[in-house]
Amino acid sequence: MVLLVSCATADKKVRLAQSLDIRVVHPDAASLKVKKEIIELATKYDLESFVYTKTIMINSKAKTRSHPVLTLDTRFANDKEKLLSQLIHEELHWWLELNHSQLEVAVPDMKKAFPKAPPIKGAKDPNSTYKHLIICWMEYMAISKYMGEDTAKTNLRYFAEKEKRYPWIYPEVIKDSRKIELIVRKHDLIPAEMYPKGLLLL
Repeated sequence: MVLLVSCATADKKVRLAQSLDIRVVHPDAASLKVKKEIIELATKYDLESFVYTKTIMINSKAKTRSHPVLTLDTRFANDKEKLLSQLIHEELHWWLELNHSQLEVAVPDMKKAFPKAPPIKGAKDPNSTYKHLIICWMEYMAISKYMGEDTAKTNLRYFAEKEKRYPWIYPEVIKDSRKIELIVRKHDLIPAEMYPKGLLLL
């Protein structure tokens, strides 16, 4: 039975990896390596719960963004851990779009839990900080699951300290993971197969 489950999981990973529509805009060495790494990551880890758009553009001359097409730059061509974190984060912006109304219901609880949360610079949505606390928490938990909690913390600290990306949010995710988790679970914002109900992860 264990062997059958293992084979089924392996087949599922391969199917997902093969279904990804990865387009290289400028076929340079770094872009082609990122494409190769994404396929290998999808084959190694069961990423199905985090793939909301299968179209991925790799563009060494563009900035990473989630919309209108998920686009990755090549700065993590030699860093699988951060590449996976980057991919999952942008995929989660698609998840946010799919779960927008449900997420709005969770915002009041997030405001109570984090009353001093600063706004994200340039954000059009006044609730963006609270939504990103959940997105970044999910990113943190996914990397913890796949690559270990130490790697997840290293990634988040790198983004916050070195890249100055979400410099308040990422440290809060590490510090108050349980607080966010309770709210996320209360509103059923995460796939049950990814995070079993009733089990605090950290």
